[in-house]
Amino acid sequence: RYPEIHALDRHHAVPGLALLAGVSALDGAAGALWGFAVPTVLCWHATFMVNSVCHAWGERRFQTGDASRNNALVALLTFGEGWHNNHHMFAWSAAQGLRWYELDLSFAALRALERCGLVWRLKVPTDEQIARAERKTRPPGRRPSALPRD
Repeated sequence: RYPEIHALDRHHAVPGLALLAGVSALDGAAGALWGFAVPTVLCWHATFMVNSVCHAWGERRFQTGDASRNNALVALLTFGEGWHNNHHMFAWSAAQGLRWYELDLSFAALRALERCGLVWRLKVPTDEQIARAERKTRPPGRRPSALPRD
């Protein structure tokens, strides 16, 4: 149904090679280094951090049966992908930042594409779905704002 997706899948190296050729033509070896090699390696490392750092350090908002965590630093570096525990709880959601302060630039881009008609039917959890998942996570008898008792 989507020939452009099949073409990108078959020729996945073409966009990267085109970028490399373009920055090399603009600035030679320095363009290749700073316009292609360094950003590519940094992007790889940020991406790999989602499945390493976000399973070791951060906040566990939901009990998900795995070690996933929300890590704000990784989220900042990956435009929202670091809200990994949220993702494991709602894997079907286009949004990974579920609270107002969880910056999710990837979802903001998807919303903008939706407004342009290029993306449609984005799914996000309702407030009730989030609240239900949070209630399952809390220890019995504890309110979210309750302080520990002596």
